[in-house]
Amino acid sequence: KKPERKIQSKRTTLKSRMRADTLKGVLISTALFGFSSYSLGFPIITIAARTGSDLIGILSYLVYLAFSAAAGYIMGQQARRLNIVKGLAFLGYLLAAIASAILALYYISAANVLLSYFAVALLGVSLGATETFEPTIISLITSKEEQGRKLGYLTSSRSIGLFTANIGMGILYTINPSYSYIYAAVVASAAVIILIYFGRDYK
Repeated sequence: KKPERKIQSKRTTLKSRMRADTLKGVLISTALFGFSSYSLGFPIITIAARTGSDLIGILSYLVYLAFSAAAGYIMGQQARRLNIVKGLAFLGYLLAAIASAILALYYISAANVLLSYFAVALLGVSLGATETFEPTIISLITSKEEQGRKLGYLTSSRSIGLFTANIGMGILYTINPSYSYIYAAVVASAAVIILIYFGRDYK
């Protein structure tokens, strides 16, 4: 029985360490991803300016809302069947990085407006994944007593990041809109790397 207890104790220790590492990765990457997040007003302005049509710019917001709602619903249904750390990293953060890179490309090229709509749709899916997976991970790897506090950390880090990101994006946008999107893509990519590293043992 003693060897069994040692094995069980080791498994418990490893599981606790895995949860602690995953939690650390989620909180750090969430804060970092927040610094890459921005109001959809930026793409709307970009699209409207490139096409010369305010309506086309505003319609992109409807695309964003539709895809974020659909993604949130679908991922909410499938969340517990997926590896949600990888889901958050790839469907949340990586898609946002790709979308921002596409928006930068759209601005500096003569690409069709449909490319920008595709990028906005990816941002919508990214939002749906992020809003679904972030709190789900916290709820699964923390005790009931700790959930409220950890979710508070999650919300705080996200809010600080969003506030700072929009200021930074605004400054970069006035210099050159493509710079702001490139910045967002790089920071979101860094969030992917951090989350995958800390959550590599999550199953």
